[in-house]
Order: sequence, then structure tokens, then C-alpha cells
Amino acid sequence: MDHDPDNYRVMSLRLSRVLNDIGVNNWMIRRRRRTFLAMKIDGINNHYINSSVYCFGSQIEGTTTLGMMSDTDMLVCDNSRPAILDWTDWKLGKTALMVAKTEQSQPGYCNLQILSSAEPLPVTFGTLHDDINEELGKHCRVLLNTIGRDPNMIFHIESGFQKMGRRMSFSEDNDIVFAFHCSRIPKECKFLFHRPRPGHWPRSDVLEKIRECGTFIVPQSYTKSMQSKFEWKFSTSMMERLLMFDLSTIQLKTFTFLKMVSKTYIKPIVGDRLSTFHLKTAFLFTIESYPPDIWKEHNILQCVNFCLSTLQRWFRIRICPQYTIAGVDLFLGKLRKNEFTILLQIVSAIKNNVLPMLIDISMDQLGQRMLQLLDSSEPTNILSSRLHCLQITALHCLERMLNINFRLLGVNEIGIALPNDKWERYIYDLNIRITYGYLASIKASNCIKLQQPICADIYKLYNLSLDSDLTSTRLKFASMLYCIGKFCDAVAVLDNTEQLLHSNVWQFSPHSLRGQCEPTDDFLWDLLRLPVGDVIKTSVALSVIFSPLERHCLPKHLANETNLIGYQESFEHELPILEKMKEFVMIDSIPYLHYLQYLSYRELDQCDRKRTALQKLQLYVFERSKGYGHIDTAANVLGHCYELENMFDEAWHCYSESLRHNPHNNAAKGHITRIIQHGAL
Repeated sequence: MDHDPDNYRVMSLRLSRVLNDIGVNNWMIRRRRRTFLAMKIDGINNHYINSSVYCFGSQIEGTTTLGMMSDTDMLVCDNSRPAILDWTDWKLGKTALMVAKTEQSQPGYCNLQILSSAEPLPVTFGTLHDDINEELGKHCRVLLNTIGRDPNMIFHIESGFQKMGRRMSFSEDNDIVFAFHCSRIPKECKFLFHRPRPGHWPRSDVLEKIRECGTFIVPQSYTKSMQSKFEWKFSTSMMERLLMFDLSTIQLKTFTFLKMVSKTYIKPIVGDRLSTFHLKTAFLFTIESYPPDIWKEHNILQCVNFCLSTLQRWFRIRICPQYTIAGVDLFLGKLRKNEFTILLQIVSAIKNNVLPMLIDISMDQLGQRMLQLLDSSEPTNILSSRLHCLQITALHCLERMLNINFRLLGVNEIGIALPNDKWERYIYDLNIRITYGYLASIKASNCIKLQQPICADIYKLYNLSLDSDLTSTRLKFASMLYCIGKFCDAVAVLDNTEQLLHSNVWQFSPHSLRGQCEPTDDFLWDLLRLPVGDVIKTSVALSVIFSPLERHCLPKHLANETNLIGYQESFEHELPILEKMKEFVMIDSIPYLHYLQYLSYRELDQCDRKRTALQKLQLYVFERSKGYGHIDTAANVLGHCYELENMFDEAWHCYSESLRHNPHNNAAKGHITRIIQHGAL
């Protein structure tokens, strides 16, 4: 971001204005808080005896918008039985619950031992009514069970309530959790007061309020607990609400936008397992750690990056500390081990490309609103960043293909639930089409190997894959047709693909260190005004990538490429994504189109068309490519065409050109050796 601070300052101001327009402003924040603090929830308060209802989360904090469709999080606290930490808080005539810990108790978790209301002693088993959720614990203590609901808390409950895990709901927009209140703060929940921090925030007067608010205890067990039905969890929701109430409007705008980014780009990958609570925790630690003067309207995007940096640190160490409770890892039981690396890559991409990420957020039409604020002289300020967004999307799809561990599944076996969000639906559609194409090619390769016919289901998979981008999956289909001897069909697909090409097509390769051709102005204009997904489908030619499982769907010259590469050489010259691709064949779409045309026309004995395809491939390698992308592979296939024409001097020149562009891990060395061994030179 630092390379163009003026642009980000302007974009931060525009983002602040858009957030104002969609309801994240001082007036609406205060209005939300007054409303939710004052309201009594119909159907709840009227049906609980001696209870209090609290609202927490984004609705009362003011960190949501209509487009985010946030739930209303409510806590119903049973005031009839307070939780206490020691006997000094016991009161005659009032049934209390003792917070009990054992050597096995994890930080933030406890048992609730039922106490007598007549004398300061624990109750004995069987003295309470049978319908109370009591259990005889390991140490012969009568403990309140978390399974089910306590009858004292659900007296006269309406039939319209639905049970969802340990939560209740009377509509799709409301989540209710039941709790007890402890007026004093347990030791591990005093973490906020004693741990070292810079000191400018939280402010001392806010900390004094927090000391007086106590703690809730909710029915939730430790992830790996062996006694889950006895365990309850400390909830510091009131502490967190007081902290959020103390933040400025700019800070709340930053957090709201951070949630929008996460919902748009991270949720499609890991779902709700990286929750808003994780983001809030990172946000609070960021406010505490960074100087207060950074939280300015013109600096919102930089502040978002600071929050993402906090998340990055936690992904690296795979621990997310809770802001208010010591010893708690919020990642435990949420994220899988292999997902931390993926999340690190995603967050890094977001940090480096905040502007295009911003423009592509469809929630509350935020991206569209941002574009409407740009005057006609300024669109070029965001085009380069938006181009990065397209690259990230394409790289995500390519890496997904590399990580697929296929059994030979049927079409219906790889389907997943269709997301509701527009961006999520697009990512789903692109990924699933690439998956279909990869699976079709694997199945077809296996059939060719076993000398079996290509069945209708495989053709169906190919058909489902064709619109992932402009060219790559079509070329895979044509490549398979060539390999099974259906040369006329292959030519039909190739000619159709060539007709789709236009002057604004942009070839994309994962080899970014080798450079990319500059996109045309018209391509950039389309990228500015159209969704990224539409641009990929109509104007982007992804590299064609074949795994070892697809080798029989490749012309033999290309299929033997990996066998001729010296793998003893280091792959340190490649990008991390390519570490997984040592045995993959990669070629850019346009040269592969002409190469397949040459081979197919040759088989059909169409000399003029064969000669034209060879000329197009030669023109691409030595002029139009400008040395970008997989030019080494393109030069190798051109060399093969010259070999088939018995033009060995030209073939030698092509292989030498290939080595000049890529001296490492290049099959051209094997091709040159073969020519020499056969005495062609």
C-alpha cells in the first residue's frame, strides 16, 4: 500500500463516504444502540420468570449493514440462581450455583455445583426435583447439566421456539443463548487487567466499568472434553460490548469493512469456522497495539491492513488468544491444520490488493457505489489493482486443481451446496467447472490407456467444463479428441475456439516471474465496468495444465516433456505454487491451439491449413508472445513441428530459443540430445 499513499488516502475517504451511505455512521450507530438497549423482546421477557434479556453483537454495536443480514444475538440470563465464586456470596433462601474447577478444567470453563438455599452447603443427590438437570459428577458433587434446558429458564416457553444446538431461536434472524450471571470476575477473566499492553486503550474509566459488570456462564463445553455434559463456559460478552461502545466511528467503520472483506473472500474457503468473533478479537488487539492517531478517515484501508497483519501472525503460530480470557485458543476445534497456509495466502493477497477486493464486494453494492464516486479521470487509479484481483482469482482456481485428490468420481459426487452470495456463487461455478474438466481429462486418459471407448459421461463432464474461461478447457477437450483419433472433431473444436479469440484476449499464466503480456486498454475498461467472472469467461485465456494422470490426453511429444526434464535441478527458480507442478505440463492457450491445429491438419492431410497453423505458431513464438508466459514450452512444440517437417536446423533453433528463456528444468535439452543422437544435424 505504501507505494501509492495518496491513492489509498483518497480511496479511504470514498470508502468512508460509502459506509456512511449504507448505515455505518455516527447517527445510525447511536440509533441502533438506543433501540436495542431499550427494547424488550416480545415472546421472551413475558415468558421468563425473574430473567433479564441482553442484546450483543453487531446489531447493538452498529457494525452491520442491511446487506450483511446479521442475526440479532440475545442472551437470556436466569436471575433466580446466581453463580458464585466462593461461600461469602451465598445468601439464605436463594439457590445458588458454585463455580467449580478441577485439575482437568480448561481455561474459561467450569462446572456449576448446585447449592442448598437453606444452608451454605452443597445439595445431595436426589434432594432436588427429578425434572431438574442435575447429575452426580466425578467428585460426587451435584452438577447442573448443560444438555437440554433448565426448566426454570424456559417456563411458559412458546411452541414457536426452535432448538439449534445449545442455542434457541424464535425466528431466522435471532439467536438466543441461556446463561447464569456471576457478579464477580473469575481469575482467568481478569486477563485484560493484568497483561502487559501499551496503555492508551482500553481507557481507565472503561476498565472500571468492566470490573463491575461480572461474567456470564453459558452452556458450552470444551472442544476436547471427556465430560462435556458437565462443562460450562465463561462468557465476557458484556465486557466486549463495553469495549466496542468505547470505539470511534472510524474504528467501527474499519471493523465493518473488515467483516465485509472476510465474508466475501474468506468465508467461501473456510465457511464460518473463521468467525466474526475471531475478527473482533484481532480488531481489539490491533487497537490496543497500534497508536491511537492512526484511526483517521483517510487511513481506513491502512487500518484494515493492520488488522489483517494481526490475523497473519496468529495463522503463522496457529493460535488465536482471546482478548479477555487467559489461556484460551479460539482456533481450537475451528480451523484445520492445512487451512492455516491457505488463509495466510488469502490474507496476504487481500493486503496487497485491498482496492480490487473493495471494488468486487457486492454486499450493499459497496463496489458499485465506490465506482460511482470515481470521476471520469480517475478509473486508471484502480485498474492495476483490479488486475491483481483477477490474477488472484485465477491462481486460486489453479491451486484448487493442484490440491484435488480425485478418486474417479461421478458428476453427482462432486457437487456441493450452491452459495447464496453472488461472489461465492461465481467462485463456486468457476471452481466446479475446472474440477469437471480435470476429472473428464483424468477419466478419458484412463480409458485411452486401457484402450476403451470414451463414454457419454466423460463427454458430459467436458461439456460442463467449457465455460470456465475462454480457451483452456476447450483445448483440453480438443486435445483428447486428437489423442483418440477423432481429428475432424478436434478441428471443429479448435476452429470454434479460434473464432472466440479477439484482440483484447489476455493470456494468464501462474509463472508471474516470467512476466505477463500487457492487457489492452479495452480489456482494462471491461475489467473496470464488468464483474471479474464475466471478464475471465470472455477475455481470459488461462494456461492449459495437464497432470500426470492426464498424460494420455496429450500429444506424445508433450506427454514426454516431464520425462526429459532434469529433476535433479533445483526448483527454487519457480513460484511456491509451482512446487507442486514438477510433473505437470503447462502451455499457454494460444500456442497450444495452433500446435493442435498443425497436428490435426497433418493427420487429415490438409497441407495448406497445416502450413497456416505452423506460420501462426512461429509468429507467436518469435513475435507476438514477446517472451512472456510459457514461451519455453511453446518453442518446444514449434521445434517438434519442424522436426515433423524434417527441418532440423529450425527445430534446433527453436529448442535453443526455449533454453534461452528457461535454462532450468527444460525438456529442450532432451530434444536437442535426441536430434544429435539420430544424426539429424
